[in-house]
Amino acid sequence: AQASSQAPAQPAEQSQDRIFARPPHFSVHLRAGRRLRWSGGARADYAALLLLEGAMRWRASAPNPEAVNEASTPGGGSESGELGESSALLAAPGDDVSAAFAGDAEFVLVRLSPVFVTDCAARAGLARADMVVTFRERAVRNDARLARLARDLAEELREEAAGQELVVGALVEQALVQLLRRYANLRRSPHLELSRAGLVDRRIRF
Repeated sequence: AQASSQAPAQPAEQSQDRIFARPPHFSVHLRAGRRLRWSGGARADYAALLLLEGAMRWRASAPNPEAVNEASTPGGGSESGELGESSALLAAPGDDVSAAFAGDAEFVLVRLSPVFVTDCAARAGLARADMVVTFRERAVRNDARLARLARDLAEELREEAAGQELVVGALVEQALVQLLRRYANLRRSPHLELSRAGLVDRRIRF
């Protein structure tokens, strides 16, 4: 009876969190536990929820009309779906996306500033600095490269070894380039340009 009383709590009942941030460009959050939830509200940044283990039910309001790859409510301005492990949920600025996990789950949440996304797209030769990035798909499945990068990010956050900043930065940029190559729509904005200070609205320039 004494050994039983001293037994450690079951890992599945605990929440594990690791966070790495490089403000103002991006942050990476590793989270594991039971019955987790994620809700960012109407967001000002980009986000990629990379599911390592478990399953989630997600919902998005005011969806991008070019990103309807799940069940949409006709005229209701919302869409929803289910995703399993090694999948991803994408959100762009203005999206209101939430997810719930019924059982044990582990995921990596990468949040990216619009300036960082635009700059990376321009450096990769995928877009000019005056282009706006949106996602044509919100739910991503069967992307082995993205899943591998998610696992590498999780491992790097768990270990917290020397050189972590360099490795995490490189992995985030690789994941972002993968998202831009396969799932992004790029369109020119007549009002925005990228400067040293970030995105500038030409309409308010004096």
